[in-house]
Parts: sequence; C-alpha cells; structure tokens
Amino acid sequence: MIRIAAAGVIGIAGVVAACSPGPVPIAYGDETCARCMMGISDTRFGAELVTSTGKVHKFDSIECLATFYDETDAPRSVRSLWVTNFASPGEFLPAAGAAYLVESRFNSPMGLSVVAFSEDVDADSITAAFGGRVVDWEEVRIRVRSSGHLHGGGRPPDASSE
Repeated sequence: MIRIAAAGVIGIAGVVAACSPGPVPIAYGDETCARCMMGISDTRFGAELVTSTGKVHKFDSIECLATFYDETDAPRSVRSLWVTNFASPGEFLPAAGAAYLVESRFNSPMGLSVVAFSEDVDADSITAAFGGRVVDWEEVRIRVRSSGHLHGGGRPPDASSE
C-alpha cells in the first residue's frame, strides 16, 4: 500500500512539473540548444521557452531563444519565455520583463553580445560599468532578425510538438 501511495505522489509530482509555466534548471555541459544544437555550457547565457503544454525548450543564448520564438507559432504555443540573469547565473528572468545590455565585450554563444539583467537594474549604472546600450525584449528580437541569425543553423523549430 505504501508503494502505491509513493508511486501516486511521484506521478502527481511529475505531472505538476511537466505543466509548470516556469523554467527548469539547465544541466550545463549535458544539454544541447533546441535551436542551434550546440552544447549549453555557459551559465551566463542560458534561456528557455515553455510551451502551452508544459514542454521546455532550452537554449544556449538569448539569440537562439529569440530566433526560435520568432520561427514558431508563438502566440498559440508559448506559455512563457525565460532568460538567465547575467548578474546571477542560474537565475531565470521573464524575457519580456528583463533589461538587456548589448556590448561587444560580452561574447555570447551566438556572437550578438546580448546579456540579460533584472528589470529593476539601473540602466545608467550598467552602462557606466560595462558600456553598451540597454534595450528591451522587442529590441533584442529586432537585432536578432536584422543580424540574419534567423537563417542560422539548427533544425526547424516546432514548439508545439511533444
């Protein structure tokens, strides 16, 4: 009876985790990017897209997340988008609410030099410390599209497939 109860609890926990609207930890060094298929290894740049069904797509960079998002049927299939807080690697921030710094000294995996910070970061302090320019999520998407990254490698995305 105890085994049945334990199995039931584990099963319910699995279902709840699968339907979670939030990010899940990335196993850096062990997982590959859903967009470019490179290994996800730098804790400062990871990102995730959670579908409406709870499937989590993991990325090695903000650029790959933006590309994947723009190539999917996002309005219907995406529940949430997450980026890593550059100031606190391993901590995820909602993509739409983050502040992004574009500065060439940050060699992000896909080369567009984009890092994310918490939305309450003081833009003047960040640019004074690092240089560059602070932009929002929409500006990041525009920069990624104009860079041609959308036409980069990787397999065609399908955020809704399980």
